[in-house]
This record gives sequence, C-alpha cells and structure tokens, in this order.
Amino acid sequence: EIFILMIRREPRAPLFSAVKLMRFSFSNRGKGFSMGVFVQLKAFSKNPRVGESISEFEEIIKTDTTQAIVYYKLGTLYAKQENWDKAIENLAISVKLDPFNPGPFNNIGNIHFTLGNIDLAIKSYEQALFIEPNHIDSHFNLAYAYFKSGKLNEAVKELDKVLELQPDNAKALKVREMIIQ
Repeated sequence: EIFILMIRREPRAPLFSAVKLMRFSFSNRGKGFSMGVFVQLKAFSKNPRVGESISEFEEIIKTDTTQAIVYYKLGTLYAKQENWDKAIENLAISVKLDPFNPGPFNNIGNIHFTLGNIDLAIKSYEQALFIEPNHIDSHFNLAYAYFKSGKLNEAVKELDKVLELQPDNAKALKVREMIIQ
C-alpha cells in the first residue's frame, strides 16, 4: 500500500484547513490499483478545534501505524496544547518511521527549548540540519538557542546562514542586530 498526503488550502484558513489522506492498494499481479480509504481530516495547524483533529489522527493510527506524517502532525498538535510528553512521543515515532525529515527534529528542539533544556534543543536542531543543511527554521532556532546559552559567535554564524538562504528574513536581521550591539 502507498499513502499519498494531499493538502488543500481554504481561502479563509490561516494555514491548512483540510488534510486528505488517500490510501491506494496496489495488486501484486500488476492489474493496476484500486482506491481504498479516503479520510478527510480537519485543520492541522491553527484550528480552534485542535482536540477534534487529534482524535481524527488517532483514529488513523489505530488501523495504520506506519504513517510518519500522521505522527508528525499529532506531535505538532499536542505541542500546541502544551502536552509535551505526548508531543515528543509522537514526534519520536515520526522520526523512527521517517528519519530523513528534519521537521520532527526541529519541533523536538522547540519543545526542549520551551522546557529550558537548551543543550537538548541544540542537539535536536543540529540533527535537523544534518538531514537538511538548508532548513531555515532549524538554523534560526539553533541561532536563538546559541544566543540563549551565551554562544554569541555561533549564533551569529547561524543567523548569517539564515540570511544567506533568505536575505529578507526580518527575524534573523533583528536578532543578529541585537546580538552584534
């Protein structure tokens, strides 16, 4: 089975308003494919009904525990509710299923940072950058973690990388200026 994630943006939605997960079953005999399950999930990001989205994602993993993206989104939703243990648990499963996605590592780093575990946050951001060296969010987050831990030269270096990749990044410009002063 192959799972395809389709994301549709609604005009009034702040970010993603619908996520559709389509499951296709392929025949071993080469006779083509037939569409299986079509599940519509509600908002992933800034949905005021976050709990409903969590329950819908949890319904999916009751029948299919192989979808890294579902665990990633669950982890993100739990983090928005500040349920840190469940967030890290789901993001860790996402990493196990798809170790080449920098997003879960970056989000785990954000959780560690929020909880005051700066060293663990730095390690998570570095893991994300090992996977995707141009991951802007991880460079910025790593810069901020370095800044908070007093490693100002390292922070400026990471901010310079952000600005190399995205010269008009206002946050990076502001933080870099603040550090240099």
